[in-house]
Amino acid sequence: MSIFGSRLTTVAAFMLAGLAGVGPALAQPPGFGCGGGSPLEHLERQVARAGLAPETTKVVYEQIDQARAERRAIEASLGAAQQQMGSLLDQDGASADVVMAQADAVGALETQLHKLELRTLLQIRGLVTPEQWKALAPKRRPGPWGPQDAAGPPDGPRP
Repeated sequence: MSIFGSRLTTVAAFMLAGLAGVGPALAQPPGFGCGGGSPLEHLERQVARAGLAPETTKVVYEQIDQARAERRAIEASLGAAQQQMGSLLDQDGASADVVMAQADAVGALETQLHKLELRTLLQIRGLVTPEQWKALAPKRRPGPWGPQDAAGPPDGPRP
């Protein structure tokens, strides 16, 4: 087998893993360990418990609903892009350039989803006090963006 063939096989295996759902799980940015669902879903669950003023609660829910509508549109495009990738990978002798271009398209849509969540979180953060945000904010796992990194490296080796 040529070097090109083995590289294409490796790329195909990674892309198929992504189509099987492994990619989206690995694509989550470190630090958003909110116990299931997206950071926005976590935020929505927390709003009722945060004791926000009714008008603030209404605006927060409107922001989440707007983001959800945008998310559905992006997810539909992402699903189509992933199906296209599957079709490409099912072809004998698929062009590596075409597969890589489709991988870029899939990655760009995944990035749009992450940016949508971040933009919405920042918009909502601007509507509430710092104390309210602490009650609302998605909980972050320790890691590259986690709390211990702000204080500098830990004293001992990381697990």
